[in-house]
Amino acid sequence: MTQGKSNPTTSHSASLESARVLGNDPTGNPALASFVVCATDTEVGKTTFSLLWAHAQENFSPPSHRWAYFKPVETGDSDSISLRALAPSTLKIHPPVGRFQAAMAPHRAAALEGAAMPSIAKITSDAKSLRQFGPLFLESFGSPFSPWDDSTLQIELFQDLAWPMILIGSTTVGGVGRMLGLVTALKAIGVNPRAIVLLGEDAWTEGELKKRLSPIPVIRFLPPEKWTPEGLSTCARSQLEGFVTLAELLINPKHSNPSQTLIDRDAKWIWHPYAPTRLRETPLPVIGSRDEFVTLADGREVIDAISSWWTILYGHKGNRLSSEMSELALDHVQFAGITHPGAIDLAGILLESAKMPQGRVFYSDNGSTAVEVALKLAWMYWRKLDQPGRTLFVGFENAYHGDTFATMAIARHPLFTKGFEGFLFEARISPVDPEALDRLLQKESGKVAAVVLEPLIQGAAGMVMHSPETLAKIMNICHRHNVLFIADEVMTGSGRTGKIWAHEHAREIVSSDPPPLPDLIAAGKTLGGGFLPLAATLVSPKLVEVLDSDDPAEALFHGHSYTAHAIACALGAKYWKKLTMEGPVDSLRIEAFWKNRLGRLIGLPSVKEIRIQGSIAAIELALPPGYISPVRAQAVQIGLEHGVLWRPLGNILYAMPPYCTSEASLETIAMAFESAVAFFSK
Repeated sequence: MTQGKSNPTTSHSASLESARVLGNDPTGNPALASFVVCATDTEVGKTTFSLLWAHAQENFSPPSHRWAYFKPVETGDSDSISLRALAPSTLKIHPPVGRFQAAMAPHRAAALEGAAMPSIAKITSDAKSLRQFGPLFLESFGSPFSPWDDSTLQIELFQDLAWPMILIGSTTVGGVGRMLGLVTALKAIGVNPRAIVLLGEDAWTEGELKKRLSPIPVIRFLPPEKWTPEGLSTCARSQLEGFVTLAELLINPKHSNPSQTLIDRDAKWIWHPYAPTRLRETPLPVIGSRDEFVTLADGREVIDAISSWWTILYGHKGNRLSSEMSELALDHVQFAGITHPGAIDLAGILLESAKMPQGRVFYSDNGSTAVEVALKLAWMYWRKLDQPGRTLFVGFENAYHGDTFATMAIARHPLFTKGFEGFLFEARISPVDPEALDRLLQKESGKVAAVVLEPLIQGAAGMVMHSPETLAKIMNICHRHNVLFIADEVMTGSGRTGKIWAHEHAREIVSSDPPPLPDLIAAGKTLGGGFLPLAATLVSPKLVEVLDSDDPAEALFHGHSYTAHAIACALGAKYWKKLTMEGPVDSLRIEAFWKNRLGRLIGLPSVKEIRIQGSIAAIELALPPGYISPVRAQAVQIGLEHGVLWRPLGNILYAMPPYCTSEASLETIAMAFESAVAFFSK
């Protein structure tokens, strides 16, 4: 077959001045995204592209907005040395971390020298450290799936970095098949290249890949005719528009087809939680995660300061998720009439940690349902004791227990329940005040089934906190009035408050022996390790004794298709075992940081109050309150400018980061707090 040839110069011609648009206003440009340069194979043209890119950016970007070169591992003739000889003198070239003499696969070359490859963790750390001084383009060796060492592949480095990927290919015979195979393999593991770059004269290869890989952009460049600095510069300038297009794909998400496609499709099909059908702010497309970070589609990596709505405990696993689950033999099975090790192990750990070894665990799939199950069990308990007149439930002001009708009824938050009052059962709402609760229970004597409270911290209300003494008094009052106490520990459980369960703070200061326990505990959020939705209702021995039966008619007729999801339970057991063995040490570490670092904000005009408990820090601004306050949108942008992702609760700025969060990331969050406080002080 005769394949057509064309010169891409005609489609990539651009004046020098028009190309400089990317660098005219440094303060207006978004942060430049570092990126990795990969290829279908070795000797395809990665270094050629790197040289052309280095010369091209001389013409479209000012010195403060240029990428530096980094090739972490080199074998044979040094590419870094070659670039130093042929690239512009202004190009910053970082030395490799690993350098081996034999021109062969790096891990093999290292073995011949009796050396070891530098670890992927080391390269990731070094690359991110270098990134602090400016954006990088990181050139790889071989293909993304080339062996890194005896047990890992190079792709794991790229997954850990989560930087945009530029794939280099050839227009020679077989180029289409090799590129299609590589892109297919990458997509199978959730990696989507930002762009395809072809080096060569064959326009047919370019057309085939554009047709088959859309919407991934495909850009073709001709290689230089002369391998001299002048020849490379001339080649880059003659195809400048193509390099400008590539830079736009890296710099501005508006120019990235995959990212913009996500936003467009979202706007067409998705109704987001706690939002009208049409969003006022564009949602942030997220494409990856690791540790305390999530990766946005534009290449930015930001700190997940609120643990993705309080669900991430020890950190995001991202690309390591598959390895976490590889040892599991069971994906899911119905839980009616069936059991499995994960559910049994997790239940035992939960009950032991809550000092209820003779209790039971009822699994569900979210916090609202865990509370709903607790309400049903309280209702059943009093009927079994032949006290059907106990039909009232008591909640507290500023409470939030979920979005099902029963949980809405015991909170009565006007914003969340507006328009649904006719569906809600009768309940009583008390201030979080022991004396007020005591008076209410006296007034409704013999009518109250249970009191429901988020111990220590009312999360959705804005991290509103009460003392362990207040909590202890409320628990004692319930005990004295013979009313069940339900602890909604969906958010506060798993060590967030500095103890594994928040109600433990109260038990330590109660003089009775044994100290009172909650009758029912609702758990969720982090229960599944941050992987899958999972919730549980812990039932105290007191209720188990009364409700114990083998009569099918006395069953709790409640269940879900994914009750006790096998993977969620197995992973939950793994992380709760770690938590109970080690204790909430990271929560206490983060608490100490907040107390030391945020104290300097006390007394500032815009700061009404700073509240800290365990890993949670909240700053209440001296501004009009309200969940839908415009403060949130402004604060979100301030956070993103610092590389921090959070979701303020009206005029309440707060952070609740994963336990793995480093001191450097905590400092970044603190700086975001400071900037937001300064902004709202104006």
